[in-house]
Amino acid sequence: MLEDINTRIRCEKKALRVALDPIAIDRYSKQIAQHLVASKVYKAAQHIAYYLPVRGEADAQLITHRAKGKTFYLPIVKEETENHLLFAPVNNATKYSKNKFGILEPITTKFLSSLEQLDLVVTPLVSYDQKGSRLGMGGGFYDRTFSYKQRQKKGKPLLIGYAYSFQESTNIQIQVWDVALDGIVTEKGFSLF
Repeated sequence: MLEDINTRIRCEKKALRVALDPIAIDRYSKQIAQHLVASKVYKAAQHIAYYLPVRGEADAQLITHRAKGKTFYLPIVKEETENHLLFAPVNNATKYSKNKFGILEPITTKFLSSLEQLDLVVTPLVSYDQKGSRLGMGGGFYDRTFSYKQRQKKGKPLLIGYAYSFQESTNIQIQVWDVALDGIVTEKGFSLF
C-alpha cells in the first residue's frame, strides 16, 4: 500500500518533469540556482556535491558558475561499494563517461575519504514534502550513502533537495530507511526544515 502511493507520486512527478520544455527547464534552473547561491548555507560551504541532470531534472551545475573558494564533487555509482555513492572532485578539465543509468560521471580513481568532508550535498529528487521527506528514483543510493544521518540529524553534510516547486507532495509515505532532507530549494525560494 505504501509503495503504491509512492509509485503513483513518482509516475506523476516524473511525467510533469519530462513534459517541461528546455526553455522552462533553463528558466527554472537559473531561478533555483540563484536562490541557493544567495543562501547562507551555500555561502558558508566550501565542499559541495551536486548532480548532473537527466530526464528533465533541474540543472544543479549552474551553482558552480563563478564560484570562488569552493570545491565541487559529483556522485559515482559503484556496485562494489554496495550501491553507496562515492564523491569525486570535478573541475573544468574533468573527463566523463556514462554509467549504467545513462548519467555522466567523472572518470577518476580519486574519491573523498569521508562524506563528512562535504559541507553541502545538492540532491536530485522526484518529490519532496515540507517535513523534509525525499522521494528519489527508487534506487536508494542517497539513502544508503547518508544512512548515518538518521542517527546524527545535525551532522555534515547538509542535504538540500534541488527541485521544481511542482514536485512538492503532501502524501509521501516514509520508509524506515529514508534519510530526510535538511532543506529544499525551488524556483520559489530556499528553506531549511
